Amino acid sequence: MRALLSKLIVRSVTMIEEMLAELKELDKLALAIAKRVWKHSPEATDLQGVPLTAANIQIQVELLADKIVEHYPDNNPVLVGLMDGATPFADLLRHALNRRQYDYNYTTMSVSSYRDTLVSGELDMGALPKVTLFGRPVIVLDDVCDTGKTLKAIKNLFLTQYPDSVKLMVLVNKGQERPEGIDADYIGFELSHASFIIGMGLDYLQELRNTDSIKAANPQYLPSPEEKIKLERRNYLRKQIGLFIKAQNLEKQQIIETQSALALTAPSTALSFFGASELENKDQIVVSSGVSFSPGLSPSESDRT
Repeated sequence: MRALLSKLIVRSVTMIEEMLAELKELDKLALAIAKRVWKHSPEATDLQGVPLTAANIQIQVELLADKIVEHYPDNNPVLVGLMDGATPFADLLRHALNRRQYDYNYTTMSVSSYRDTLVSGELDMGALPKVTLFGRPVIVLDDVCDTGKTLKAIKNLFLTQYPDSVKLMVLVNKGQERPEGIDADYIGFELSHASFIIGMGLDYLQELRNTDSIKAANPQYLPSPEEKIKLERRNYLRKQIGLFIKAQNLEKQQIIETQSALALTAPSTALSFFGASELENKDQIVVSSGVSFSPGLSPSESDRT
């Protein structure tokens, strides 16, 4: 039993090291692709033909700041930036409000509706903001309004906290019908729904969020079929490593619980997938109740190892 566990431990550590080394190279590829797309893409333009340069974005942010001051002169609203996409836009807006010596509270909320593609995906929503919302006007900040599903879900959630009001402000609105979504109340730029935009919070392959302008991605420089296969492999490795970390944390928790239970009866320690120690009774072995196995191997494969 000890020999089997030791073998599994060594094998799992080796697998993780190999996956991390491979992932590091694939991350470099993803960054190179993102930079390539950015380099060969023109500035995006809104429906009036205004390019979304750093200077023009700053102009719109200043106008949005003026609207907040005008509509909420003495209300001390709560501004909620949706991470991570809204961060660059929210930073500019906060600086604009600070220059006006305007009173407000700023907080964030983790939410995502995109993956490594350019279409909306499943909605991931974190915990509520730490700042209390009840009785306060709330302004939700996001980088873009696409289908409006994310903003609708956020607004409905915030309304359960009894705020004075909930308004939605976005830097970019991609105009379209939103039968399952909601429209923004404050908009910086109006763009076509077909716009394929990147930068300034709008990431691509988890890159380009920190640019100071927004571009229309040039499809000629998107990943080739061979690169897409490698990017899929990158996503797979990320998931496998995440599963390993989750299993490791669960195992540690099981060790703590087992040790606590044993401490109530007799001095003893537990033998786990991630480490082993001897009990006072040399012939007795205690194994945590959870099934531990190496990432990339099914439980049945681990049993056969």
